[in-house]
Amino acid sequence: MKSKELQQIRKQRVKHICQVTLTVVIIAFGIKFIIDNKILFSFIRTLTLGQFFICSGIMLINMVLAVIIDKVLLNALKIDIKWFDIVTVTFINSLLNCFLPFGGAYFVKGKYLKDKCGLSYSKFIALTVGTTIVNFFALISETMIVLWFIELDIGKKVMLECILAFSVIVLTIILKLFYKGNEMIIRIFPLKKQICSVIDGLYEIVSNKKVMIVAGLIYAFGTFLISIRFMLILQFMGERRAFSDSMFYQCAYQISSLVVLLPGNIGISEAIVGIANNFLGSEFGIGVTVTMINRLLYYIVCTMLGVASGGALFLRAVYEKMRIKQYL
Repeated sequence: MKSKELQQIRKQRVKHICQVTLTVVIIAFGIKFIIDNKILFSFIRTLTLGQFFICSGIMLINMVLAVIIDKVLLNALKIDIKWFDIVTVTFINSLLNCFLPFGGAYFVKGKYLKDKCGLSYSKFIALTVGTTIVNFFALISETMIVLWFIELDIGKKVMLECILAFSVIVLTIILKLFYKGNEMIIRIFPLKKQICSVIDGLYEIVSNKKVMIVAGLIYAFGTFLISIRFMLILQFMGERRAFSDSMFYQCAYQISSLVVLLPGNIGISEAIVGIANNFLGSEFGIGVTVTMINRLLYYIVCTMLGVASGGALFLRAVYEKMRIKQYL
């Protein structure tokens, strides 16, 4: 009995040490990120208070839509979770991903969902991959439509359309091979049980056409709002562009965000939107500036929502402890 108690105490200590270490690492990354990107935060001076609130309001709606997509996909996995939990963890995850590389905050989100609603890590990976797939197909479809409304050489349009169509075909084939070749994949790869669970969870989402359509439409509406935000930022900068150009910027920006390498993919998104601006016959620097202002707004909104969500979780934990004490 004593040995079991000692083991339990050691486990609790290790868990506590890991939590403290993770907290310190996150704070260190955050401080370093702010110090390294002081110039980025000076962009706020270019916006009036009214312009800031308009763009931030649109961004807030975008973040709420991301929460709704997560809730829809979790329902497809037959996972029941309260709105409070999915809202707070998504907002905190967005804040942490601003300064953690390789989407490191997803580990925090996965642990939280496991504790709150019993979502296994394999199902969480399926949820994350499922969200990316929905975003990818919606984004590529939107880009293929937008290309025909921007002023671009017909040869470049055809080339881009072919590249996009080819990427859709390749991803579709890969998904089918993974599913139909499930047994073969299990034999080849390590962690066979976990991979099988991820694949099953992923196809539980993908095979639900109603869920895919709803999530895709929500995501498409979100990208429409991002396009409006890009157009407004351009106008605030004194640049008059067609809405189709803003849609093209948004598509380039969203494509660069599908795979997170650097914290918030800083530098990568700016470069891709700058290249997209070159495609439209404009300056590379304008595309970079628009993306940097958009990034700054995102950081501010994420900080406000993330801190508020963290505070809400803390207050709930205190309230629950007080209730437990009352019953004892």
